[in-house]
Amino acid sequence: MKQCEKLRLANDKYYTYLVDCITEKTMILKTISSSHQEIIWFTFYFDYNGDNHTSYRGGDSNKCNIFHKINATKRICAFLVRDGLKPEEIGRVIDLIKQRWEKKYGICFPDTNYGLPYEYTKYKWEN
Repeated sequence: MKQCEKLRLANDKYYTYLVDCITEKTMILKTISSSHQEIIWFTFYFDYNGDNHTSYRGGDSNKCNIFHKINATKRICAFLVRDGLKPEEIGRVIDLIKQRWEKKYGICFPDTNYGLPYEYTKYKWEN
C-alpha cells in the first residue's frame, strides 16, 4: 500500500472518530410549534463545557440551518481545532456530520455553511 493511501485511510478514521464524538454527544429534539411547524433543537455536550448546555434552533427537517448559526458552528469548529484538526479539513468533517444526521434523523441540510468562521473556509481573499 502506498504511503499516500495509508495517510488517506488514517485521515478517514480520524474524521470518523471526530464525527462520532460530535454526533453521539449532541442531543437533537424535534418539537411542534403552536402553528404546527416542526422545529429542531440541538444541544451540544461534546466540548466538555459542563456549564454550557445552550440549545440552538436549527430550522426544520426539510431545511435544517444549524450550520448557518454562527455560535453553533463556531463551537463545533473550536472543538475540532482543539482536537488537532487543520482549518482546511473542517469543511470535510462538517459534511460527514451532515451525512450522519441526514441518515439517522432524516434531516436535510443545504449545501452552504454560512455560519462557518472565515478562517475555517476553503475560500481565501485574492490580493
